[in-house]
Amino acid sequence: MRRIKLTVAYDGTNYCGWQIQPNGITIEEVLNKAITALTGTETTVIGASRTDSGVHALGNVAVFDTGSRIPAERFSYALNQRLPKDILIVKSEEVPLDWHPRYQDSLKTYEYHIINSRLQLPTQRLYHYFVGFELDVERMREGAACLLGEHDFASFCCIRTNAKTTVRKITDLQIHRQGDEIVIRVTGNGFLYNMVRIIAGILIRVGRGFYEPEKVKEILDGRERTREAVTAPAQGLFLVEIAYGAPEEQIVFRRAEDADIPAVMRMMDAAVSGLPNPDWFAVDDEETVRRHVEKEGFILLAEHVCGNSKEPAAFLIVRFPGKAEDNLGTYLELSEEDMSSVAHLETAVVAEKFRGRKLQYQLFLEAQELLEGGPYKYLMATVHPENKYSLYNMEKLGCKKAAAAIKYGGKQRLVMWKELGGGEFNAVNC
Repeated sequence: MRRIKLTVAYDGTNYCGWQIQPNGITIEEVLNKAITALTGTETTVIGASRTDSGVHALGNVAVFDTGSRIPAERFSYALNQRLPKDILIVKSEEVPLDWHPRYQDSLKTYEYHIINSRLQLPTQRLYHYFVGFELDVERMREGAACLLGEHDFASFCCIRTNAKTTVRKITDLQIHRQGDEIVIRVTGNGFLYNMVRIIAGILIRVGRGFYEPEKVKEILDGRERTREAVTAPAQGLFLVEIAYGAPEEQIVFRRAEDADIPAVMRMMDAAVSGLPNPDWFAVDDEETVRRHVEKEGFILLAEHVCGNSKEPAAFLIVRFPGKAEDNLGTYLELSEEDMSSVAHLETAVVAEKFRGRKLQYQLFLEAQELLEGGPYKYLMATVHPENKYSLYNMEKLGCKKAAAAIKYGGKQRLVMWKELGGGEFNAVNC
């Protein structure tokens, strides 16, 4: 007896979902009949994801046991001769007899496809959800940010769920627009019934302006399905891929070296360009950044490591006590004596994919470990004045004051500072 794994693609339009049911034909039923006819033995497949009626797939997974001598890789060719044109076996391969498609560590990726235009072409109607009013993708991205990570998604599933737990982890959530098509792409370690369609439905409402982006977190924190958690139609949803044995992902912290400076500059540019007023923020040039690495302190780098791949995710510039710019102490109303007891942090600048206060706070904590040996009367940090997450994290770390260097009128700079824990930024010209 052998166990054969199938990677299955299908157009879900004419099917009542994956799982066999009495009220209509399903993908599972068609596969069972085709395999039984091929092998001559009554066969039942076990599916990885039980997609709903009308949902499509590019890479669902199923297994079946057989005593047939047909080579594992030939099952795909033989079955495709017996299957209707809207179901395709992309790949067939042998796996251990105890390998189960639902009980292996895996990451599932779904896409929800939207046509956002005044008119929808007839050829798009079966594979997209049509929205005739303009959707603001930036608002949708802002609302989606809170869904990343591990959360209780009880608000994002049907009321009578059979799941043992409603906690799931979303590892990536991206929203792209190309012309009239908007694609919401979500990857996670598992999804509840209707979860992706509810995510899409809520984000569409955010994009139309019915909800503010903060509403998404409010619904998530409610942990209860309400009318606000609307479900988008099935035809826009695609199960793209199920990746088994996915490499472990982790964030690794290390001191930056000279070779890392170009990556630091790229992250700085990416972060500043995403600010509400990017022209305000005064960015260090490469020479200044190099000085931080070689003389005045160090740059703490956070790398996203996944398998053999490494991607710079964030950085934190740290100046040693007494190495901060001389005039910065004047702006912060510190005496010369105070300045010798200051550790100066420049707040983490995080690439788009990794923005969020958890990673930033980890950087602050790592820096604090490396700065042990004070005492430091003050920890001060440079931050954009509209970045509330940075201010919050700096207060937790023990920073006393925050400074912001803002450009105006060409090369002139306006330095602003505030006491952390209260008050507003005060401006000092320079």
